[in-house]
Amino acid sequence: VKPAGSANDVALDALDLDRMKQEILEEVVRELHKVKEEIIDGEWAARAALSLGPRGGVS
Repeated sequence: VKPAGSANDVALDALDLDRMKQEILEEVVRELHKVKEEIIDGEWAARAALSLGPRGGVS
């Protein structure tokens, strides 16, 4: 049984915290990439709809 608060526990806690921060950062980057793609796709769809004009063809 290790005494509570030993140097090893603190080092492991720091490593665990760093791993958790890295995982969160990676997830945020993935989600931002998804949002970026959705925005780009939405802009493309909006431009395509506008180019069709009100009668469904190029005016």
